[in-house]
Amino acid sequence: GIKVGGAKVKFGLQHFLPSKRLHLVIRPLLSLIFSALSAAAPAQHLLVLNSGDDTLSVIDPIAKKEISRVQVGRAPHHLMALPDDSALLVGLTAVNQLAYLDPKTGAVLKKIAMQDPYQMAFSPDKKYFVATALRMDYVDIYSGTLTDNIKPLARVKTGALPSHLVFSPDGKTVYVTEQGGNSLVRIDLASGKLIERIRVGVTPAGIWLTPDGKRLLVGVMGENFVAVIDRESFKVAGKIITGRGAHNFLAMGDGQRLLVSNRAEDTISIIDMTTSKVLETFKAPGGPDCMELTRDGKTLWYTARAAKKAISIDMDTKKVSGTVPVGRSPHGIYYFDHAPRM
Repeated sequence: GIKVGGAKVKFGLQHFLPSKRLHLVIRPLLSLIFSALSAAAPAQHLLVLNSGDDTLSVIDPIAKKEISRVQVGRAPHHLMALPDDSALLVGLTAVNQLAYLDPKTGAVLKKIAMQDPYQMAFSPDKKYFVATALRMDYVDIYSGTLTDNIKPLARVKTGALPSHLVFSPDGKTVYVTEQGGNSLVRIDLASGKLIERIRVGVTPAGIWLTPDGKRLLVGVMGENFVAVIDRESFKVAGKIITGRGAHNFLAMGDGQRLLVSNRAEDTISIIDMTTSKVLETFKAPGGPDCMELTRDGKTLWYTARAAKKAISIDMDTKKVSGTVPVGRSPHGIYYFDHAPRM
């Protein structure tokens, strides 16, 4: 309000409108406009690691365009969230560092020393944190409570090129694919000992545990199938033919369907984890690698490793709905509002 002749006069928006009725119309209209503007701005960004450029592409997933590119450190490959989702962890293999990023914006928060962290994960009980050292041929077992000066509880020598990993449901065992040895190993976490090794196929990569905990699924990149491993006997129990270069996995969030990227064939398959059957295979150009599915299940993003792009797929039509040029050799991909990892 203002003072006029010593008296305080109050006024508001209604004083500038010709009528109270018009005021009642305009106020909700303004509210709708502001809501639309807020909805148009992405609450989060899609984050893509460019292993060949040492950068992170920050993408607007609505406009489907790169809005910035951040230097993160040498040779970033995979990323994963802390258990409380407060930060993303990125392994910088060439400089032996683990970087912490803001999971919504991609901003680098801090870095700590860690030897060659290629692929990593927390055990289900959060007691252990395990990282594979692809170029060093070993697996490091750490305490699940990460600190700035953390040291391994155990270092396990493996065969050539230990790659992806998954844990047993009880968190006592970790399974690791060995790309250079065409094999899969199981390691006891408490003792830090390699227990057993089996052959699964040429250049095994991604690995997944079925929801019932009974089988392991391994993408056999040098061939055209997913190996099915009986976890109790630790034997190959079958094959699921998906496509050439079967590489990595992503759950669709319903506890039943699993996506498989067939990198050499430019396709992605959906398999039923209960029946071990292929439900569908669709085109995914550019050498699909890592994948991310939005929480509503409507959009699948993947890194096109050969094409230097992040590409989106409309999951209703299974057609490409967006293509975003990024850096060289795009690898890991993350979206905060993703589908459940099950």
